[in-house]
Amino acid sequence: MSTAHRPLWRKHLLWPMVGLLGLNLVVGAAYTVRRGLQQRGISMRAEALRKEAAALRLTVQDLQRRADIARDNGAAEKRFFAEVVGTRQSTLVPTLTEIEKLAAEPGLKAGGRSFTPDPVKGLPLMRLQVAVTLTGGYKQLVDFLARVERSKHFVTVDKVLLREGSSQGDEGAAEGGSLAVQLSAWFKAEEGEGDR
Repeated sequence: MSTAHRPLWRKHLLWPMVGLLGLNLVVGAAYTVRRGLQQRGISMRAEALRKEAAALRLTVQDLQRRADIARDNGAAEKRFFAEVVGTRQSTLVPTLTEIEKLAAEPGLKAGGRSFTPDPVKGLPLMRLQVAVTLTGGYKQLVDFLARVERSKHFVTVDKVLLREGSSQGDEGAAEGGSLAVQLSAWFKAEEGEGDR
């Protein structure tokens, strides 16, 4: 078939069809590339969200752990004030009497004493500092400290200063000395005393 006998529609529509086919390929490629970029962006965002969710889970676990600690501390504080410390009015005299008794039982001689009340800032707690000087044998001094540790009252040993010396008249003790002891007795603060 010669070119002259080609149908007219083929001659005039060939280039527009090639153009339309090319345009179709360009639009298809643009759509496919754009769709691929969107999918890649979605995948990257999903990965970032997974990492953020994992970090938030760790934060929630840490906050839960802290909340558990705070709850346990609150319960311990309630037990402390309900069961361990008493009011100054109800336990001051028994506590001081027990300290005197603890010093006298092993045969120590008590020297000067001083008492200093000290409210604990931020807590409904009062601290009574008791400074006392004891004289006796080393074993007697150690026995006194052990008895203070076992006291049923809330008493702490804050400072101990031991001075060696000879202890005449102390049975079974070749050496004796004096012990400057600073104790603290703890009480619930009365209205207006603590929480300063």
